[in-house]
Amino acid sequence: MSTRHIHISTFLASFATVNCASALAATDYPNTAELGYVHVSFNTSSDELTGPPGTTPPGATVGLKDTDTLAILYSRHMSGPVSLVLQGGVPPEVHLFGHGTAAALGEVGETRAWFPGILVVSTLPRLWATTPYVGVGINYTFFSGTHVQESYTEAVKGSSTTASLSPHSGAIAKAGATIAIAPRWILDFNYSHYWIKTTATVNTETPGVGLISRHVNISVNPDILGLSVGYLF
Repeated sequence: MSTRHIHISTFLASFATVNCASALAATDYPNTAELGYVHVSFNTSSDELTGPPGTTPPGATVGLKDTDTLAILYSRHMSGPVSLVLQGGVPPEVHLFGHGTAAALGEVGETRAWFPGILVVSTLPRLWATTPYVGVGINYTFFSGTHVQESYTEAVKGSSTTASLSPHSGAIAKAGATIAIAPRWILDFNYSHYWIKTTATVNTETPGVGLISRHVNISVNPDILGLSVGYLF
């Protein structure tokens, strides 16, 4: 047998092995647990900070810095190409910055963002060892450990400040593809867009005045790029 024929035979054997793994991934082991890395890119738009008349500088808005975290996903096969997917992860620390007339303040606070979601996902026809999919769902986002920097408190002439961000339920759209790397293992490349809104309530103790409460509405709507390793069972 010629060297050329040996190379062709080796390629065909490898191709058959990979596609066999993909077929097993799709049929014999329909449920999946995944662990991976995601990059969260915020698309932030903010109303102006509001408060009692005469107490709040006009034009102050808020922006969020992009972040990264670990993702955890569980996929449960329902029927045909349809699965139910639960996704969450380690809540990332999100840093908030002053924008607009508040840009000179730099970072004004940080918080932990929790945004678990549930989706209905449909797989598309497999191409070689790759299985594309699309999904839609909902997220429930809430925040914890919110802290306000001294730069904000000083800017509004206060002595101390606390803050909270309201929870929100919104939609999720997702698309991705899995690649079979062994009979029970896959790589999952995916993109998600979340619709998330929140209202920040910022309470500042102000000498000679008392407690002043201010509010700002924020839409964050992150794009999330993920890469995870999945085990099928």
